[in-house]
Amino acid sequence: MKKVIVMSLTLLMMFALAACGSNGSNQDSSGTEGGYSGSLPDLINSIYEKKPIDLTLGEPTEINLTDAYELKHYLGLEDGSKLKEAYFSESMIGSHAYSLVVARVNDPADTAAVAQTMFDGINQAKWVCVMADSLAVGAYDDLIVLAMINSELDATAHIDLRDAFASVVGADTLDVSLDRVNPNEGI
Repeated sequence: MKKVIVMSLTLLMMFALAACGSNGSNQDSSGTEGGYSGSLPDLINSIYEKKPIDLTLGEPTEINLTDAYELKHYLGLEDGSKLKEAYFSESMIGSHAYSLVVARVNDPADTAAVAQTMFDGINQAKWVCVMADSLAVGAYDDLIVLAMINSELDATAHIDLRDAFASVVGADTLDVSLDRVNPNEGI
């Protein structure tokens, strides 16, 4: 009799778990309707799972959106009022020009304009004696990624990181896709 009860309870639990896992809605893996709702540090770590970077990197670190220096240094922005949050990941060795930044805007209608401003405003020569000559910016929904690296370290990493971002956030096509190489000759 105990075996029958245990088997019945086991089957009941399996059906209950199956019902919880399939609710018939069009939800993404983050559990929301459309868009990526996970944390930005998790987004950065997921990008690195898809495109590993062969550098010693620090943990994703939050950018203070009220600090003018941090805004300009990491995001290329003068004003952070359109951003909800932003995080960066950079090489822990200063002689390696590398930066990955992800940001979430308050209003998705501002995403393209903020991404363009970041692309236009970021200083790719912000390091002492080295420059990230390769830059890619991408945007999807309310998220923006900025990846820059010295092409001698990895010639395609900036594009590969942007592509990894697109994959993680579930974008078949990014809303904004900008890139350049050798932007500031003579700096």
